[in-house]
Amino acid sequence: MEKINERVKLLRISLNKSQEDFGNSIGLSKSGISNIENGFRNVTKKHIKLLCSTFHVSENWLNTGEGNMFHFASQEEEIGSYLTDILCNEKKSTANLIKSIILAYGKLDTESKNVIDNFIDKIIKNAKKE
Repeated sequence: MEKINERVKLLRISLNKSQEDFGNSIGLSKSGISNIENGFRNVTKKHIKLLCSTFHVSENWLNTGEGNMFHFASQEEEIGSYLTDILCNEKKSTANLIKSIILAYGKLDTESKNVIDNFIDKIIKNAKKE
């Protein structure tokens, strides 16, 4: 059974972040993250709150390992996270760009989403013609 320390490491890896970058995001050093991941340091309630708010992590998943790693405000964010996971083998900048685009799309109003959806449909139809 995974421990919370292992889930912290899994989270960091799924975000494609180094221990240093991950730690900087929540106010810990690289060695602090290493100690957490290796079970030499406990994950505090403060760490949990910071991880959840900074990375949109499900507190339930972080504490128990149950459910989805991330909590999503919308289906678009869930799809964006899934695509980002797939793209982790791609260049980091490409994966981050795609994730940013999808997350921004998820925050748009319905009318704006419809405009973008129609535009993408046209691109796909034109690509199929070639």
